[in-house]
Amino acid sequence: MKRSLVLLLLGLLAVPTVLAGIPTNYFCVHCKGGFIHAEDGKLWVSSSSTEQKRDASDHLYLGGGSLKSSVGAGYLAYDLTGKSNKLVLSSATGDHTVWHMVQTRGTTPGDRDEITATIRAANGPMKGWVIDVEAGQLILSKTASKPARAERVILHK
Repeated sequence: MKRSLVLLLLGLLAVPTVLAGIPTNYFCVHCKGGFIHAEDGKLWVSSSSTEQKRDASDHLYLGGGSLKSSVGAGYLAYDLTGKSNKLVLSSATGDHTVWHMVQTRGTTPGDRDEITATIRAANGPMKGWVIDVEAGQLILSKTASKPARAERVILHK
């Protein structure tokens, strides 16, 4: 009886580790309307996301304050002059590709490897503005009903 109880307890302790999944180097960016995609020099929002280990249009690398397309489309960028609030892709990094990201870890019990970050422009007159969607176009706005956030892609078996 004691042996069965010990084995049951050990089995229950192993379950959260299996459910946590395998963290990748990719992040998906969620915003109003879905996920940000970047490919072939274009940005768009789609309600679907790919949950694959390989490079995909909605998988971005997060590093040095920049968000870089995993399929070579460029860096998520904004206008430093403040004349346009539209987001674009840039082939080079610079102050226009730097984002302020406030990270939180383990936002749900059992997901110790999960990283979620809220995203704001880090420079220029629109510093502090958040990613939003207006008429299907990715933009920066002072406030958004659903601020964009980056979330690490976790693979689950």
